[in-house]
Amino acid sequence: MTRNSAKLLLLVAATVFFSSAFPNPSPAQTVSFITRVDYAAGTNPSSVAVGDFNRDGVPDVAVANYGSNTVSVLLGNGDGTFQPALTLAADANPEFVAVSDFNRDGVPDLVVACSGSNSVSVFLGNGDGTFQPARNFAANGGQSVAVGDFNGDGVQDLAVADYNLNNVPGSDTVSVLLGNGGGTFQPARTFATAGMNPVTVAVGDFNGDGRPDLAVTNSANTSSGAVPGNVSVLLGNGDGTFQPARTLAANGGQSVAVGDFNGDGVSDLAVANFDFNIQGPNTVSVLLGNPDGTFQAPLSFGAGTNPDSVAVGDFNGDGLQDLAVANFNSNTVSVLINNTVAALNTLTVNKAGTGSGTVTSSDGGINCGPTCLASYTSGTTVTLTATPAFGNVFTGWSGCDTVSGTTCTVTMSSARSVTASFLGIPPILPPPIPPLL
Repeated sequence: MTRNSAKLLLLVAATVFFSSAFPNPSPAQTVSFITRVDYAAGTNPSSVAVGDFNRDGVPDVAVANYGSNTVSVLLGNGDGTFQPALTLAADANPEFVAVSDFNRDGVPDLVVACSGSNSVSVFLGNGDGTFQPARNFAANGGQSVAVGDFNGDGVQDLAVADYNLNNVPGSDTVSVLLGNGGGTFQPARTFATAGMNPVTVAVGDFNGDGRPDLAVTNSANTSSGAVPGNVSVLLGNGDGTFQPARTLAANGGQSVAVGDFNGDGVSDLAVANFDFNIQGPNTVSVLLGNPDGTFQAPLSFGAGTNPDSVAVGDFNGDGLQDLAVANFNSNTVSVLINNTVAALNTLTVNKAGTGSGTVTSSDGGINCGPTCLASYTSGTTVTLTATPAFGNVFTGWSGCDTVSGTTCTVTMSSARSVTASFLGIPPILPPPIPPLL
């Protein structure tokens, strides 16, 4: 079994402690849970996913069982309890399970990455909590799987991290299987990660072009010993192919998750740094993204011993994305609460021309006289409306992202300036009255 078996399972009892993503003098928050309830699954459960498999509005659970070559499906009762598991036969050594709709029937399906057979097993849902028998598709590996529409045809495709267990040259790849729309997939096409031993793969749009990209962790666990792992980013071309991988330094490379941790509207990466030598650094790295698909140097934050998996969520409801990290050797889950202060960008509105008028924003932050400005967090979309004064006309905008008549829309990714132009119309005077003779 490869070292990716301790996926982050918030359904599993663990010791939880809170940490801040940045120094925070405020007291630590507390959390409590009722006594855990354990449910039988298969042998060596390695991954869990949540979906509504019988469409009753209640979350259900699917578990990949590495040791028994099965998937367990536990239907939720709606009160926090689950029914006994239904068992599905998968390919060899299921490592990772994900949920999507592969045949576009509105029913959740399952896909399982199987490391023992270098394949993925796809289970089409029947809508009543049962599934059709597995359809198995070859990959170059089967460590983890992510779902996205990589060629823009509206059909879900698969990306599989191909863990190169025997360190075969040229086999450190990610396999991409394009979906046909009926729950079947085209033969895998592989793309080199430029790293060693790909473990996990995640999907995001890192350069803002609307095309899904891939982030892959490379654990670099070789037969001669472990070396520091890294992260590969493969930018998507939108046709199911990807550009050559760019490698990013991290302090390890076991698991990766995508989020926006500084609120600038650009996707960032969080990486769990598992150390196969069990001597540190026991951290999670955050790599802040730049709008062009590149990333800044990693920032490291402490976790437990041998961080193995990382997930993103807003755990305290403050609108910021936090991290949960599963620690393989300390049997804990580290929760890192984000206390980043969102950057503010200034929007300046100018008025030009010989006429006059007003400019207002939909949120009320701008109500212009000659010149005005307001500050917004990155990623905020501001809608402005120009209204000419009586006897004047509005002639146009400049500096906007989109324009529709008198309306201007601006997305605040940086400081912005827009101009509304007005034209004064000279009054029409009545003709002169001829003099009396």
